[in-house]
Amino acid sequence: YFLNLYQASLYPTYQEVFQRFGIIETRAPILGFLAPLLLIAFLLFFPRKYRERYFFGLALAITPLIVLNQQLVTGRIMEPGHYHWRYNVPLAIIFLLVIFFSWFLAKKGKWAVIKKMLAVFIIGISLYTAIFIQVAFYTAGENEATQKQRYGPLIEWLNQNAEKEEVVFADGETSYLTVIYTPLNVFYHPLARYFLSASRDRLLQDIFLYYRLDGISGEEAEEVFFQDRVKFSAAIYGMYYQVLTGSYQNIPDENIQEFVQEYQASFSVPTAVYLDKLCNIYEVRYLVWDTKTNPQWQLSQYPFLKEVAVLDDFIIYERD
Repeated sequence: YFLNLYQASLYPTYQEVFQRFGIIETRAPILGFLAPLLLIAFLLFFPRKYRERYFFGLALAITPLIVLNQQLVTGRIMEPGHYHWRYNVPLAIIFLLVIFFSWFLAKKGKWAVIKKMLAVFIIGISLYTAIFIQVAFYTAGENEATQKQRYGPLIEWLNQNAEKEEVVFADGETSYLTVIYTPLNVFYHPLARYFLSASRDRLLQDIFLYYRLDGISGEEAEEVFFQDRVKFSAAIYGMYYQVLTGSYQNIPDENIQEFVQEYQASFSVPTAVYLDKLCNIYEVRYLVWDTKTNPQWQLSQYPFLKEVAVLDDFIIYERD
């Protein structure tokens, strides 16, 4: 692990990628509201009858405050939202249930029937919630899986005709599935920002090419880029601004304006030359045009691309 970490730190893009994972350099403390409230509720109401259980619970209640503030020692804060939803909230629910039932079970007399009714009610609600969530999940998954069946013939063609490790140019969804179901590489991937090879300039070049194929002119760039500020924030800076400010939306306007100027400057080279140049640099062999999702691409207009297959909505080109 430490050897791999050291080798990764030698890459010139290491600091960029480091920040894209939402790791912020700071020693500012984080308290929030739930972690302190959880500790106070524990100290006031958690039953102390069983010492081992109490001290174990106390350790759990203190843990969020320690974990959320590890940056006081390390100087680097990692995404705190994960701790809140995946640790603090479940722990708070568990503690509240323990406190409630400890108080409730101490009641006697007429409360006995209510205890049984409450137990049946909680079990019923738990079963209903579990079933409801699973049904909703599989229903949504079924629709998505059905829609993705149209990629089947394309994936089969690539596996049968392309050589291992060759590079494919496609849109985001097609690229995402290509790296999963084939042994091929892709020109751009929706999660490219998290790889050490993804420098800022490389990411911008790729994104600019997609905007060009979408028909966005230099004059339209400012309006479109500011509308897509969340997309640029995530694609270039990863989770950095989301962790730093609480929202991807909070990328500075100056950054977007800088992208606009660079995009406009790129038009000194025609789109055909720009596409061919990037395909040469990154050794693209095949280009996949999803005519349903991206009808505006019109890849057939480029003379250096040879159509080799038409599979329903997909047209596959090979570079001469």
